[in-house]
Amino acid sequence: MEKQITAGEARLISALAHCRIPAGTADRRFVDVVSEAVAADGGFKLTSGQRAYIGRLAYRYRHQLPPELVESRSKQSTDTGETSPRIGPAVLEDEVPS
Repeated sequence: MEKQITAGEARLISALAHCRIPAGTADRRFVDVVSEAVAADGGFKLTSGQRAYIGRLAYRYRHQLPPELVESRSKQSTDTGETSPRIGPAVLEDEVPS
């Protein structure tokens, strides 16, 4: 099921677009395609798999992201009530951009 991209996810994609991600990789292609789509269409929708991939990219390139976009996910609970020890984006709030 697709849901509209949140403001936090849009900020994270924008920040990932400026990271040094190797050219020709799936990571670079995904970030380029999604960042262009978000810039062109404010109502862009993401699947749950795409949301998870953004989280993995945020973890993978966390040292290149601004500190305010990354925080420990150990404080955040998942839908199952489990906590994850991984570092992830702090800005993936549920608000939808205006």
